[in-house]
Amino acid sequence: MDATLYTSVEVNRTQPRQSGIVAERGSMLRDHCRRIFAARKGFRVYGLRWFLPWLTYCFSPVINRIARGRMIRFKEFNVRLGDGDLYTFANIFADYPVREIERGLSDVDLVVDLGANVGAFSCLIVSLCRRKKLDLPIIAVEPNAANVRALRQQPFAEIILIHDAAVGPVNGTGRLVRGQNSVTDCVDFSGTHEGTEVKTISLESLCDRPALVKMDIEGGELAILRHGLPENVRHLVLEWHHPRSPADFVRGNWKRISTDIHGATTWHFRR
Repeated sequence: MDATLYTSVEVNRTQPRQSGIVAERGSMLRDHCRRIFAARKGFRVYGLRWFLPWLTYCFSPVINRIARGRMIRFKEFNVRLGDGDLYTFANIFADYPVREIERGLSDVDLVVDLGANVGAFSCLIVSLCRRKKLDLPIIAVEPNAANVRALRQQPFAEIILIHDAAVGPVNGTGRLVRGQNSVTDCVDFSGTHEGTEVKTISLESLCDRPALVKMDIEGGELAILRHGLPENVRHLVLEWHHPRSPADFVRGNWKRISTDIHGATTWHFRR
């Protein structure tokens, strides 16, 4: 092949790949800026105690690179840099219907945090319950052992009941399949994927009374909705990773809240 032509072919192959990388980084930067803006709502919940976590999140793309692996202890919670922890706390205010969640607390006798990670949602509920002078039990379910260790070290850990397990359609076992980071791990119930065996607890056994449930389990939610949503689930905040609507599987009052850059949608359901 002529050297000039060879070079031209290589450039043409490289340019689309580079353009794709630039476009992806630009999309991630825009999403980060959107979440920074939305995360200002955290001041309504945590007051000025939110300032340092919010400021740290603003610069997290840089901080995560230069201080990966370090733990930062804020007044309300702790985060591990480079593990997506800061993202989970800021994500609450970008993708979750915080005001509807707060109103829903008066309708229930229990809060269940499924896919608790390091406890961003549980921390939110602890703060909202204090503000509303409610004494609701909070159950946090998380299958990633490293996340569970970090969750047990949180300042609010003694207030919540932590299960080192995954939620599933029935009680039993599943396989924890590692994702790109601690936020994207998922549990396989079919037995067709390799991974660490984990205990699974059925949603029905967790919800023994009227409950508000948050479910962020990276795709496993489909098996649970197909099995049937327990009657005790009065409010559900659901991260959905499938093309069809959750209303196709469970009838009820569904409201779409947001869509992230990877295509997952967040929904609020209430009976």
